[in-house]
Amino acid sequence: MMLRGTMLLRQGRALSSAAAASKPLQYLLVEPHPDTRVALVRLNRPKQLNALCDGLINELNAVAKQLDADPSVGCIGAR
Repeated sequence: MMLRGTMLLRQGRALSSAAAASKPLQYLLVEPHPDTRVALVRLNRPKQLNALCDGLINELNAVAKQLDADPSVGCIGAR
């Protein structure tokens, strides 16, 4: 299964099945680096200067829970 974030969907990368999501991410880009066990989560609202909104916070919570449950991820970084 695939975490359907913008970056992952375009580049065809996937996290393990433990990190699957049901709908595409609108406000975040997720970059897994399995060789280092790091997942980088980037805010993706450039026109709004990455201002926080309810949708972004909801996505961030969902992605954090999914990455936390993924045994291939040892560290989650935000940018």
